[in-house]
Amino acid sequence: MSTSRALGLEETTRLYVKKSLITFLERNGQSKDRDLQNLSWVVGVVRSSGVRGEHLATILSEIQSEGASMELGKVIAECQRQRWC
Repeated sequence: MSTSRALGLEETTRLYVKKSLITFLERNGQSKDRDLQNLSWVVGVVRSSGVRGEHLATILSEIQSEGASMELGKVIAECQRQRWC
């Protein structure tokens, strides 16, 4: 009998957003050439995910607690501008 549990759609979506944000931050740390394009990509991921409000704020604060960066600040600013969190 397996002890793993199936993730619900909401939890899966939140994990997808969180991992996409982490990937964005890791890639931007390596290459500044495509900064705006990468920011547009990650903002699009958040937009299409539908993760909003407290759930999005929690994801952003978890990532921020692991080490704040200028790129994360840009994502947070855009999410706030869109009134997503």
